[in-house]
Amino acid sequence: MALKLVQPKSQGRLTQDEFLERAKRSFGQEFWEYWIIYLGVAPAVCPKCKTESIRILRLADPSRKVGRQIWSKWYLWCQSCLHGIYCPPGTYFVKKGQPYILWNDRKALEKNLPKALKLIRPAGF
Repeated sequence: MALKLVQPKSQGRLTQDEFLERAKRSFGQEFWEYWIIYLGVAPAVCPKCKTESIRILRLADPSRKVGRQIWSKWYLWCQSCLHGIYCPPGTYFVKKGQPYILWNDRKALEKNLPKALKLIRPAGF
């Protein structure tokens, strides 16, 4: 996943490092460590148990398309220790060809999301 994280700033633009530092302060360290895995900035290694068993489950609504992409939300977790996150506020997309389950499909969500998942909440949300 290519990372383009340049956000507006009052007199210019934030660098990727500035953006990530602001996100860390906003979300809190524990949540941020998983979030940067999703962004592709950090390797897919669990911050808690150090295994490479990271999973992502995308929930998408095909009726909400933007170009060739579909609106989505997601979960990211470690299959070994079952710690993870639900996407922070924002707009996310599934690219054409990426797997997902339907946004409102409760049965598919229950089938694909671990029952013992321990979600880490972003600080201040």
